[in-house]
Amino acid sequence: MLRNQNYMHVVKELNIQCCTPNEVVLCHDYFQSLYCHLLIGLIYRDEVQSLSSSFAHLLVQAFRTFKQVWEELCNDIREGVLSSRVTDPSIQMAMSKLLKPNQELADIIHKKCLGLNNWYGLIP
Repeated sequence: MLRNQNYMHVVKELNIQCCTPNEVVLCHDYFQSLYCHLLIGLIYRDEVQSLSSSFAHLLVQAFRTFKQVWEELCNDIREGVLSSRVTDPSIQMAMSKLLKPNQELADIIHKKCLGLNNWYGLIP
């Protein structure tokens, strides 16, 4: 649904609040999009009220991916520079508007992730 041309219409009709730029949502590269979704979720962690997906296995994949890339995500936040794994120019442009160096946030996330036992408690 999200990569469908009617995405903006559906979002407007359902009054969905989304912190992810359209460029990320509409990206045809799932892994670049997922990486940016995770990064944005961390940046706006205090404002995120829900996570959703059309299929449960996509949420599972998101958490598996997070476990693999969380340190890279922290580095992106710390440096304010998007990982080289994201190569789509439209995503890079959209993310550059959101991503600013934030040492404090990176340290909070790093400490939280290091303190997790089997990743329980990742989402309060």
